[in-house]
Amino acid sequence: MTKSLNIKTAMLCEYVARGDRNKHTLINIFSGDVVVGDWPAHLVFGVYLEIIPDTETPIDIRLEIKLGRRKMVEAVINLKNQRLNTPAVFALPQFPIQIEEDSRLNIFISGIGEHQYRRKKILSKRIFKGDLG
Repeated sequence: MTKSLNIKTAMLCEYVARGDRNKHTLINIFSGDVVVGDWPAHLVFGVYLEIIPDTETPIDIRLEIKLGRRKMVEAVINLKNQRLNTPAVFALPQFPIQIEEDSRLNIFISGIGEHQYRRKKILSKRIFKGDLG
């Protein structure tokens, strides 16, 4: 039976900046759904994750970001030298996206290689046209 990765924090924002002493600054966090004024919408997003590893051996994790059924981003996160049950941080500073209609942005993670973790949706945001005022 495959395990599930433990995610402490998953945040969508406009930009993630790395700072001193293992700190990060998240710019314009989306606490709820994303409202745009008109179509097409040209947006930029950043992703900040804190993953709680269940092992001290290296782990490869697949990150997928989908807009509806379209895969927008796919990346492999290599967790190395992490401490057991201590958050490991992954930051995707920024990626551009063009949206033509009401959609849903979903972020999934899964394990690859030696450590198998089942695919898990860790964040979901509806993107729709609405009143910005």
